[in-house]
Amino acid sequence: AGIYNVQQDKVLDDLADVYMLQDREQQANRQQELRLRAARETYGDTPELIEALHNYASWNASIQRFAKVRVAMEQAVTILEQNYGVNDPRLIDTLRLRSHLYRQHPTISTPKAGEKAMQRVVDIYSAQEFVDQVDLLEARTDMGDWYLLGMDRTHRKAIRYYKKAVKQAIKDNVDDGLIDQFYGTAVLVFFNSSRLSFYGRNEAGELLASGKIRVRYTVGANGKPRNIQFIENTPDNPLITEAVYGRVLTARFRPRFVNGKAAKTYNVEQEFEILQTGSGLEIGQIYAPEIPPQ
Repeated sequence: AGIYNVQQDKVLDDLADVYMLQDREQQANRQQELRLRAARETYGDTPELIEALHNYASWNASIQRFAKVRVAMEQAVTILEQNYGVNDPRLIDTLRLRSHLYRQHPTISTPKAGEKAMQRVVDIYSAQEFVDQVDLLEARTDMGDWYLLGMDRTHRKAIRYYKKAVKQAIKDNVDDGLIDQFYGTAVLVFFNSSRLSFYGRNEAGELLASGKIRVRYTVGANGKPRNIQFIENTPDNPLITEAVYGRVLTARFRPRFVNGKAAKTYNVEQEFEILQTGSGLEIGQIYAPEIPPQ
């Protein structure tokens, strides 16, 4: 079928994965370059090229080559705009992907373009003659979630976007039930769920006991946990207790709204499984917060 053909996409992906397992990043990247070249030769600058650009951008984001991510995503947006116009809903998937990939960038300038992409999604939905209120409210909520993922640097801006989304929905006479789908309860947006191990034995030389830790806390109107209490702690190990406390502090919630205003959510409970590894303890399963009716 020739060197530049899209029939070999799956083979090139598999080969790139093999090279990465061998720590041969340069060779893996060559396979992805070949895949994009084949798509260009086949489709040219047409909408059929978009999927290949998405794959290429995602690949380069995974290996922290964000200059190539930027070029691929900007080309994808340009192709779609030239073929469909600047307010066509077919741009949305590309804009959402661009926002997601730019979130992974370690500097500030490129994620700023991601924020603009999120705003464009809102603008595109708003520009439609027949607006789907679910899509529009979701897009406006995603703007808040975007900023909330910025943690302490941008969480205040996130709350402002949530308030703006709710206020606009009320102004547009959106059904209260639909608003409650997004803002009727607190929603966990970010939580550090990585494993953390603690090695050693107790004073008697015995292995540290496994068990579970259960905490109860309040989600503030700013989306942050507060008033954290330990209601069950079977390992009763200071290091584990401190680690769990730190994990809870990393949580960021989209707060619930009552009458258009952000409100606290009380008595949220969460359970942490503490595992015995044979040489120490580690935080295992972290269960989703249990949010009671308010």
